[in-house]
Amino acid sequence: MMEIKVINNLNDDVKEKLKDFGKDDSKLNSLNPYGLENPDKKDPYPKLDKIIEKFLKYYKGDGKGVFSWVEELNELEKDLEGENISYNGDSANQHYCLPTHVNGDYKNGLIYHCLFNAGTNGVEDSLKISENSLYDYYKIPEKELGKGPKDINDIISESEEEKIVENLRHNIIGFKSILTKEIMKKRKEGEKYQAYYCDKYYQEIIEKNKNFYFDSDENEDDIAKLTNKLVNIELYPLSSKNKSGSGYKLNKFSLFGAYIILYRIGKYLNDVETNPNIQKPRFIFRSFTDWTACIRAAIKNRFDFDDDTIDDMFEYLYDNFFLEFSSPNAGSVSSINVVKKLRIGNERFDKMTDFLSDPEN
Repeated sequence: MMEIKVINNLNDDVKEKLKDFGKDDSKLNSLNPYGLENPDKKDPYPKLDKIIEKFLKYYKGDGKGVFSWVEELNELEKDLEGENISYNGDSANQHYCLPTHVNGDYKNGLIYHCLFNAGTNGVEDSLKISENSLYDYYKIPEKELGKGPKDINDIISESEEEKIVENLRHNIIGFKSILTKEIMKKRKEGEKYQAYYCDKYYQEIIEKNKNFYFDSDENEDDIAKLTNKLVNIELYPLSSKNKSGSGYKLNKFSLFGAYIILYRIGKYLNDVETNPNIQKPRFIFRSFTDWTACIRAAIKNRFDFDDDTIDDMFEYLYDNFFLEFSSPNAGSVSSINVVKKLRIGNERFDKMTDFLSDPEN
């Protein structure tokens, strides 16, 4: 397979600004739209937790009027720079379905699976919100078994009472990756568990690491230390059955996903100076056109570079850190689907994913 030329040069001043952004997580924390107050606290998102408690009232049928995740999220961190979430009318999916945004060790990840937004359990985007209808929304049966990234009813029913809010928060922004959550559940329930992401998106990863995940005596904590480094980021945190139903425009939540990417690359550039053998983080994008616009906007907002410098910086990021999927409909992280102008092939794919079962990588 032919080698791909990689552009390693970046203006020193530009690179230093990127490294400064990744030097510690304080700058990234200040851009977190979920109201992060103290990263060292067990429950660092008290404002988000209050919204989840309100959501649970409506989920149980005790709320009055109409609940809307769009409105609730837009009230968070109102003074933070960036636009509010836009949306397409009064679709029940966007207003009622629990948001999904960032899952995994996003400050230290090695593979970032960057998609557009979470789907639904088959509910059509044409279903509209109305007073007290959130309760009914969660009673709609799934049209396909295991369809959707999470089953919110399962999260609520399987959680201890004092853990429900925390577990729902982790669905929106949490340290455990989706790969970790599904592997742990599959280890407990066996083949009867329909693992949506593992079966649809991570099939090759599972196949190549199944002895480590399922047939060894490795404990869950040791597995999670590795699998949490496969991070999921949705560009748009609200759900819709179809991408066209989201009404997506740049907002402070999508920009936070781009800031995570810039932070992680800046962190790597600092770390590689003292440890030249560390693994480089990789970012795999679907809806790359939308992600490109968001990342370029984040560079402009954070560093205030002119257009030529933004072009140079984005080209450097693309050549050194970014990968794409082979088609707009592809989402599986596999040696066939992941491309870098050309398909990366088995050898490069294995090198990229070795850490998922080997702590030495």
